[in-house]
Amino acid sequence: MPLTKDPFINWKQLALKDKKAFCRKFFNELSLKNIDLVEQFYHVDAYFEDPIGHHEGINSIKKYYSSIYGPVTEISFDFHDVIADKAIVSLPWIMKFKSSKLKRGESVKVKGFSLIKFCPDTHKVIYHRDYFDLGEMIYDNIPIFGRITKWIKKRLK
Repeated sequence: MPLTKDPFINWKQLALKDKKAFCRKFFNELSLKNIDLVEQFYHVDAYFEDPIGHHEGINSIKKYYSSIYGPVTEISFDFHDVIADKAIVSLPWIMKFKSSKLKRGESVKVKGFSLIKFCPDTHKVIYHRDYFDLGEMIYDNIPIFGRITKWIKKRLK
């Protein structure tokens, strides 16, 4: 898609044309350095929920992303078997990231799934729900907790 001088137009054009690509682009380009992308992706009254908590409104969502992306030094998403129509995208993903707060800054991999619903008027995300194992993401990657959760999982097998 040809780029225009106004980045908002590019995002809106992509949202109208290809919801899958719109979502992939957002998640793989978002970082603390360009946190304003949240405003291109989410509706002002959006609702976001994941295993950590829920957030209502774009300001709350932007603040949440700012806090969780703070210690992240690298992040990428691999998407597979994405299903989309004009209003809903279901996104299975594998997130790979490095955080100064987990696993001594080494790479962490987490499997998850996002359900995303779009506002028919603005073509921005109005509802976003992430499903993933918080233990796999956090507890398994903190030295003391990691050993304990691995021991528990081994015992349950």
